[in-house]
Amino acid sequence: MKRLLLCWMLIFPLLAVAQTITVSEEISIRNEVGYELIGEMGNRVLLFLDRSSRFFVQAFDERMQSVWEKELDLDARRPTVLGILGRRQDFSILYYYRDNGDYLLKMHTYDPAANLIDSATVKNLGPFLSFPQFEIIRSEDRSKIMVFRLSGFNDLEATVIDVPTQEVIWESKFSPEDMVYSRDFQQLLLSDHGEMYFILDRDNRRPRDQAHRYEVFIGSRDIGPEPVSLSLKMNGLLTYDAMFSIDNLNNYLVAGGMYYDDNPGRANGYFYLQYDLDKGMQPLLSSEPFDDEFVMNLLGQKGNKKNKGVIETSVREIVHRQDGGILMIGERNRTFERQSTSSRAAYRAGGQYIIDYYYDELFVISIHPDGQTHWTAVLPKKQYSQDDDAAYSSYFLMKTPTSLRLLYNDEIRQENMVSEYVVSGNGMFDRNSVFSTEHQELKLLVRDAVQTSTSELIIPSERRNRLKLVRIKYD
Repeated sequence: MKRLLLCWMLIFPLLAVAQTITVSEEISIRNEVGYELIGEMGNRVLLFLDRSSRFFVQAFDERMQSVWEKELDLDARRPTVLGILGRRQDFSILYYYRDNGDYLLKMHTYDPAANLIDSATVKNLGPFLSFPQFEIIRSEDRSKIMVFRLSGFNDLEATVIDVPTQEVIWESKFSPEDMVYSRDFQQLLLSDHGEMYFILDRDNRRPRDQAHRYEVFIGSRDIGPEPVSLSLKMNGLLTYDAMFSIDNLNNYLVAGGMYYDDNPGRANGYFYLQYDLDKGMQPLLSSEPFDDEFVMNLLGQKGNKKNKGVIETSVREIVHRQDGGILMIGERNRTFERQSTSSRAAYRAGGQYIIDYYYDELFVISIHPDGQTHWTAVLPKKQYSQDDDAAYSSYFLMKTPTSLRLLYNDEIRQENMVSEYVVSGNGMFDRNSVFSTEHQELKLLVRDAVQTSTSELIIPSERRNRLKLVRIKYD
């Protein structure tokens, strides 16, 4: 097979930064069930391929040329892969399968050459009348993984596994009182120490009998099988959107979000919530209304229009500062579903539905650990796509010691420019063009990228059932 090697050196005088772009040969994924980038180890980029009942790992060298492919021997009983955890020197695959009526949870660990170095049956999940659906979340350092499922109406079954030892360190089945999952569920988190945080959003509406609060169920080996609950009161704030995160360095449970005053469809300001898990004191809660300039920059309004808040905006990420503060990243996004009657056949059938996706401006808000605002920044972008589940929209966040890089497709089309915002610690930012995909047959799934070091990332490209891997290396 002819191999494609594409290297560009792009020099940006403003930042004096060069980057090397290397594109792999194409891989047919017409018959693939799925794939996942494992990461880089042993000077090889590893790609996991799920081909229905067979599983493979493919390795790429520095030039992004395929150097080997190995089939993995899991189990012959049609295993279901839950997740892959790549680390510096090895990677693990967690899966489950049916054996004599029971479902078994198993983990394999491989070295960088995809040689099996450890294997363990982690847990007997028990019998099920129908095929069970499990989900996973990973800790930030990828040393812990939690397997969970909702059973019945409000029962949560959770198992926390220590990946290096392949041992269960905590498991529980509990039922939060008066929980309606679709109404109350906020988030499920796992710390680097293996602690579970199951967060419910309680009474976030008007009128209400009780004050708005977040109820947090904390489970760990030290606590025991029955989680303890914690109530974080919002002091009258009603949440438009929020995201929780664990600050593993300072051992804080934090949240950043937006609140509304009267209209639940329009955010009027932002808030910061911090709870010290070591001290267990009253949580810190601060809030700030959006100022006129921020709203005009985010919504693209001009003139002296009245500040009525922001709409169609979501919190995307919480980035932790070393001092305990956060950077909250948000994005404007909206979806429209419309009926097409452009043809006579569509008219007779009642029309076909078309879904339009809009992913526009980004914002970053830096908040000090005492809750005071450090700075705010609005990063303009416009992305529109149709009937693609917005797979090529949004952005990828690359973290470096001195700045944040937010990479995105300028436009969602076959020939496109990949751009980035480089945001420094003081809120100053620059917009750069990274490279063009013109004549390269690339369509980048930017938000599915994997950062392999402080100066390198890999982005998958899917176009016409062909997969390519694009390495961006900043020099």
